[in-house]
Amino acid sequence: MIQLRLFLCIICEVLLLVACQKDNMQEEFPVPDELTIEPASVVLAVGESCQLIAKLNGIPLDGSKVRWESNSNLVNVDEDGKVTAVFQNEFISGLQVEAVVQGFHAICPITVYQEYNYKFRLILKDKGSADYSLNQPEKFLSTKAIERRRKRNIAIDDSDLPISKDYLKQIEQVGGKIVCQSKWLKTVCVQCEDEKQIDKYKELPFVEDIVKVWRGETEKQKRIISSVSSSAGGNMSGYSSEDYGEAWRNIILHNGQILHERGFKGEGIDIAVIDAGFMDLLNNPTLNTMHI
Repeated sequence: MIQLRLFLCIICEVLLLVACQKDNMQEEFPVPDELTIEPASVVLAVGESCQLIAKLNGIPLDGSKVRWESNSNLVNVDEDGKVTAVFQNEFISGLQVEAVVQGFHAICPITVYQEYNYKFRLILKDKGSADYSLNQPEKFLSTKAIERRRKRNIAIDDSDLPISKDYLKQIEQVGGKIVCQSKWLKTVCVQCEDEKQIDKYKELPFVEDIVKVWRGETEKQKRIISSVSSSAGGNMSGYSSEDYGEAWRNIILHNGQILHERGFKGEGIDIAVIDAGFMDLLNNPTLNTMHI
């Protein structure tokens, strides 16, 4: 009798366990479809691109099945999900790229920032050891420069000597690109993409002071902007912004490229530039951001 009761208890426990498992299975719900974008967020400098991938339940989708949209003209996104930062003057967030698939939506936040080129004027304590001799001015002055001094009885002195090649080499080793120099003012102008580079220039023993004189777009950004607004340039056949650099906007403003296309390039012509300065420079608010 005892064995029968024990057997019945075991049967009841087994039946109860099976019933509980069925109840648990009935409580499970199917996982809803989820559309996501990888990467989940993007930070781009102007001119940079990033490939976005839309995934449904973790599985990458073919580009033809996804409609990509952007909420700003500061970023472009093509039909394959490649997003490019086109233009922006300062750091900005709040931009979005959206993927739409069969009624599902996914958003990827985009942050765009601008990279800059900087130009610094390095004011030197001296010009360093002379690489040339005043007895051989033809080594560092043009024939016309020597002739002008002879006609006006102007002596050739230390102010005419170039800045030491060793100084220029040390500046280049720090980084950046030397864009111009003045032997009379003992200054060297350098261009670089890192504003903090100024601290490294200050460590050079022959540098007395440094002035930031310019901030502008990088070459990569200029190409992006030029391609976006190429229709604004009029007749550009044969020439582009890469040929002129900083002078491009002024050239196309006056259609100067047309003269160049016809062969008028100013070769063999000397132009004297006399600049009387800017009237009321110190009190003119328009020139507050300029270092002249």
